[in-house]
Order: sequence, then C-alpha cells, then structure tokens
Amino acid sequence: MALVLLEGLSGMAQSLLVQPALGLGDAKLAALGGAWLGAAGMDLATLSGAMVGSLGRVSGRLQLRQAFAFCPFIALGIWLVWLWGADWWSEQWHQLLGF
Repeated sequence: MALVLLEGLSGMAQSLLVQPALGLGDAKLAALGGAWLGAAGMDLATLSGAMVGSLGRVSGRLQLRQAFAFCPFIALGIWLVWLWGADWWSEQWHQLLGF
C-alpha cells in the first residue's frame, strides 16, 4: 500500500512540478522500511532531508528545484529506528513538541 501511495505522490508531484520529484527507488526503499519498521523511519528521513535541503538552499549549494538524493535519508531513518525502536523515537517527538 505504501509503495502505491508513494508512487502516486511522485506522479502527482511530477505533473505539478514538470520534473521528477521522487525516484521509484526511493519509493520502493521507503515502502520496504515502512513495512519492516513502521512510519517512524520516514518521519526521520523527511525531517533530515528537509534540513539538509534547506541548508543547501540557504548556503547556495542547491539551486531552486535542483534534485538531490533522498535515498540516504531514507536509509538513515530506517537504520535509526532499527537501532532504537519506533517507541523511543515517538517519545522523543512527544517531548520535542510538548505533548
């Protein structure tokens, strides 16, 4: 289900941006990680990828709409959830957001 959702999201973003937004390898790796460990890894991947992308834009190393690899961030998210578990990361999010 996650693979279909991510591929659909990628297709929709590509039609809006007129360029690829998410590679199919990214979607497959994210679906695999999500099936294995849950969605916590994708949360970490999205946050870390957004931070690096934002820093790249602010520093001038990334141009507007310039692609960069998302797969390393997905792998990092999967690895971190595998090491500490989704419950630990959930507790960290709750503490950070004040829930």
